[in-house]
Amino acid sequence: MDDTASIPNKSAVLAAWAAAAAKCVSGDCGLAAAVALIEAEAPAMFREMGRVSDSPLGVLNELWNALTIEQLLEVVPIDSDVLARSGRRVHWAIQAVADGQFEAMPPPPYDPVTIAPTPAQIRRSWANAAQKYLRAEIDLLDAYWLTLCADRDYYNELAEDPRHPLNTVRAFFSQLSSKELHKQEPIPPDFLAACSVGLNRAFARLAEAGEAAIETPTTLTRFLFVTDLHGDPRAYAALPDLCAEHGLRIIVQGGDMLPKGRDMFAAQREFLSRELPQCLNQCASRGIEFYGLFGNDDLRGVHEIWLNLARSTPGVYDLAEMWYTLPGGFRIRGCSWVPDYRFGLKDWCLRDRPDSEPVFTRGRSIVTSPDGVAEIGDPVAFFASRPTLEEHLDSLVGPADSMDRAVMVCHAPPVQLGLGLLWSGEDVGSRSVHAWITRHQPLLTLSGHIHESPDVGLANHGEPRHSGRLGRTICHQPGQVLPEELNYSIVDLDLDGTVRIDWRQIRLSSE
Repeated sequence: MDDTASIPNKSAVLAAWAAAAAKCVSGDCGLAAAVALIEAEAPAMFREMGRVSDSPLGVLNELWNALTIEQLLEVVPIDSDVLARSGRRVHWAIQAVADGQFEAMPPPPYDPVTIAPTPAQIRRSWANAAQKYLRAEIDLLDAYWLTLCADRDYYNELAEDPRHPLNTVRAFFSQLSSKELHKQEPIPPDFLAACSVGLNRAFARLAEAGEAAIETPTTLTRFLFVTDLHGDPRAYAALPDLCAEHGLRIIVQGGDMLPKGRDMFAAQREFLSRELPQCLNQCASRGIEFYGLFGNDDLRGVHEIWLNLARSTPGVYDLAEMWYTLPGGFRIRGCSWVPDYRFGLKDWCLRDRPDSEPVFTRGRSIVTSPDGVAEIGDPVAFFASRPTLEEHLDSLVGPADSMDRAVMVCHAPPVQLGLGLLWSGEDVGSRSVHAWITRHQPLLTLSGHIHESPDVGLANHGEPRHSGRLGRTICHQPGQVLPEELNYSIVDLDLDGTVRIDWRQIRLSSE
C-alpha cells in the first residue's frame, strides 16, 4: 500500500531520488537497485511523474515495467536487448534524476503496467537478497530495499504476522528516519548493535526459505530466566552450557547481577571488567543473547560500566533501557527499582505507594555514584523527591502500547501471590507492582529479589511456590539458593499467547 503521507515533502522526495540515482552514476549500485530505491521513496509520486514517456521518470518507469521480478531484484541480469533498446535514454534519465532535473508532469489517461509476481517468485527474491546480505555483498539497507520491493503489499501482509521473520525486519526499519533509510545519515551504532542479532537471524531464515513457505513451530520464543546470581562465577559459567543443553538462544537475567561484600565498589568494578565480559563473550560465540538488569544490590556507582558493556557487546542488552522485541513479536523490558527496605543501600529504592514512609534503617542510609558514597541526610525529603514505584512503572508504558505480548522483568515481586515471602512469614512483595500488573495486564512478569520465597512456600505448604496469576498475567519468581545450587526457569511463549514455565534446580560443581 502506498503511503506518501509519511514523506516530509516533495522536495525531500526529489532529493532522495537524486541521491539514489547518484549512487548508480557513481557505480555504487546497479541500475535495478537504483530504480528500486527511487520507486520505493514515494511510489505514488513515482508513478504519477513517470506517466509522461519523455520525462526522466517516464523512461525509468518504462524500463521498470519491462523487467521481470528476478531482474528487478538482480537475481538474474537484465536482458542485454532490453538494455540495448533503452540504452542511451535510460542513462540520460538516471543522470537527469541525479542532477535534480524535474518539472511538473500531468498524468496521461492510462495506468502504467503493473507486475504481479507469484509468492514463489517473491520468496525466491527475498532469499536472494538475504543471501547477498549474509555474504556481505550488500549492506543492511540495500537488503531491506530489495526485500521490500519484491512486492510491497505481500511484504506488509506477512510482516503483520508475529511469527514471520519479516516482522523483525519491518520492526527495525520502521524506527529509522527517512534520511537514515536512504543513507543520508548513518544508523546510530548503539541502535544497530541492539538489533543486529535478531536481524541476522531473520535474514538467515529468509535466505534458507527459498521457494518454500516459512514454517514456524507453535512455540515462538524460548529463553532461560535466572536471577540474583550476585556475581557467582560458577553460576555464570554454567549459563552457556545450560542454554546448549536445552537448545536455548536467549538468557534473561532478573537483577542483582554483581557480587556483594565489604568492598562492593572494587568487587563490582572487577566483575564488570573481567568475569562478566568472559561470560558474555562465550554467550556471543554460541549465538546466545543476554538481557540483563541491575537489582537493589548492584551499585549505581558502577551502572555506567554495565551500560557501556551492553552497548559495546553484540547481543547484550540492558533491560531497563527500552522495550526489546523477541522472536514472535513478544516485547520485553525491565525495572530495577524495589520498595524501600530496612537495609542501608538505597540506590534502587522507591516508595512503594504515595503514603509509604521511609523504612527504619540500622546505621546509615546511603546512595552511590561514580564519585563514591553519599549519606542520605533526610530520608523523608529524599524519597519525596522521587516517584513511587508504581509511577515509575507507569512511565514505561505509552498510551498506545499493547501489553498483549509484553513481558515485564521486575526485580521486585508483587505482593499477595506468595512470591515475596521471608522466612518470618512476612510478605514483602510490592503493592505497586501488584497494582501495575492488575491495571496493565502484561502477558508475563518475571521477578527475583526475595531469594528464599519459594522455599518458604515449600516449608509452609509442602511445595515451592514459584508462580501465581493476576487476571490474565502469569507472575513468576524462581528464587535462588546459591552458592550450593542454582535455580533457573525455561520459559516458552507460544503462538496463541500460552505461557509455559519449567522451573529447574541444579547442584553446582565445587571446582
